[in-house]
Amino acid sequence: MKNTLKLFGIITLIAAIGFSFTACDDGGGNNNGGVPQTVTYTGASGGTTYTLKITENTARYAAQSGDAYELTVGSKKSTGTVSNAAGGVLTLKPSNASTTFTATVSGSSLTALNGTVTWTDNNTETAPGAFTPGGGTDITNVPGAGLAAKLQWLKSNAESDTEYLVEVNADEAIAPHELSYSSKTGIAVTIKGVGTERTISLTQNGAVFTVKAGVTLTLSDNITLSGGGTNTAALIEINDNGKLIMKDGAKLTNNQNRGVYLYGENTSFVMDGGEITDNSCGASYGGGVFVSYGTFVMNGGLIARNKYSNTVGGGGGVSVQSGTFTMNGGKISDNTVENNVGTGGGVSIDLGTFTMTGGEISGNKITAWDNPAGDGGGVSSNGMFTMSGGVIKGNSARYGGGVQIHSGVFEKTASGGIIYGSDGGENANTAANNATSGSAIYVYSYGSYVHRETTVSANERLYVSHNPQTNEGAWEVYE
Repeated sequence: MKNTLKLFGIITLIAAIGFSFTACDDGGGNNNGGVPQTVTYTGASGGTTYTLKITENTARYAAQSGDAYELTVGSKKSTGTVSNAAGGVLTLKPSNASTTFTATVSGSSLTALNGTVTWTDNNTETAPGAFTPGGGTDITNVPGAGLAAKLQWLKSNAESDTEYLVEVNADEAIAPHELSYSSKTGIAVTIKGVGTERTISLTQNGAVFTVKAGVTLTLSDNITLSGGGTNTAALIEINDNGKLIMKDGAKLTNNQNRGVYLYGENTSFVMDGGEITDNSCGASYGGGVFVSYGTFVMNGGLIARNKYSNTVGGGGGVSVQSGTFTMNGGKISDNTVENNVGTGGGVSIDLGTFTMTGGEISGNKITAWDNPAGDGGGVSSNGMFTMSGGVIKGNSARYGGGVQIHSGVFEKTASGGIIYGSDGGENANTAANNATSGSAIYVYSYGSYVHRETTVSANERLYVSHNPQTNEGAWEVYE
C-alpha cells in the first residue's frame, strides 16, 4: 500500500508538471528569449492537491517581489502578488486582503503553505502547513521503545522523499542529536507528544537537534524542548539547507543560549505557532532566535521573556545578522536586552531585512540595572525594515522607544501598521532620555535629529534612508 501511494503521488506530480509550462534558465539569468514566464508548483496535503502559479513581472528565473500568484485547490482560488521571496519561502499577499501567508517551494514542488489564506470569495482558511514529500499521503510511524531508539531507527532506515512521525510517550533526556541522513533528501520528521505535554531534555551540553541538509523538522502537539537552565548551545540549530517548522503546542524554553539558531543561506524556520520563552544569551546575538543567515517567517506563536545580556549586540527576542525575517502574525513581547549599549529589545536587525505585515511587538525593553539605557525598545535596525501591518506598542529604551533606525532604510507604508508614541496612553512606547528622543521612532546618526514622538497611524507613510540621506513624511526634525 505504501509503495502504491508513493507511486500515485509521483505520477500525479509528473502529470501536473507535464501539463504546465515551467520556465527554464539558459544559464545566464534569462529564460525563453527574455519573455516573462509562469512557473507552476504542486503539492498535496491529506489527499488534496494544491497548485501555485507564479507569473513573473519581468523575464527572469527566480520569483521575486511584485510577481503575480494564483493558488488553486478544487474550486477555491486565491490571487495576488508576491510581497517577499527569500530562501524558497514566498510571502503572498491576496489582492482582496491585507493578511499575507507563505508558500515554501523546492524545484517544481510546493512543500508547505503556512498562515491564513484568503480566497477570492473573501472566505479564509488556515493553511495546511507542511505537505507530504512527493505529493502523497503516506506517513511512517517510527518504531522504538523510546525517543532515543526511534531516532536511531531513523538514522538507520530513513528513505528520501518520505515523511516520518515520531511520537513521544514520556519525558525523556537524550544526547544531542543530528538529523542528517547521508545522500538522502526530502525527509520530513514530525515530533509530537502523546496524551499530554512531553519534555525532551539533554544528558549533556549541546543542541537537542541539529537539522541538516535535506531534512525538515516539524515540532507539533504537546512537545517541549528544555535546556534545563544550564545548557549553553541553542536548543535547535539549523544549517546546510535544513528547515524547521513550529506548530501550536510546541515549546522551546529555559535555555542559556537561545532557542533557535539559523546559519546557512538556504536554511529556513517557519513559526506557525508554539512558544519560544524564558531563554537567554550572553555570548553573541538573540535571546530567543538568532538568524545568522537564512530565512525566518513568523505567522503565529509567541516569543517572550527571553533575555540578551552581552556587552555588545542585541535582540532580546529575535536577532537577524544577514538573513531575512518576515513577521505576518504572532507576538514578540516582554523580552529584554540587559546592557548599556545594547539594541533591539524585541527585534534587532544588523545587515538583514525585516518585513512586518502583522503581529505585535510589545512590552520589550532595554535595561541597565532596570533603567532604560539602550536604543530601540521594540525594534532596532541597521538594515532594511519595512512595516505594512501589525502594531508596535508599550516598549521602552533610552532612544527610540518603539523603533530605532541606526542606518539603512526604513519605510512605514500607508497600507497599515501602527507605532504608538507618547500620546498612546497605555499603549505608548517610551524613550527615557528626553522629550525629543523618539518615543515612537528615533533615527540615529543622520546629521539632523530626525524622530517621531507622536503615534504613527495605520494610513500614514514614513520613509528614511541613510545613503543617500532622504526622509519623507511627517517627521520631527531638529538641526
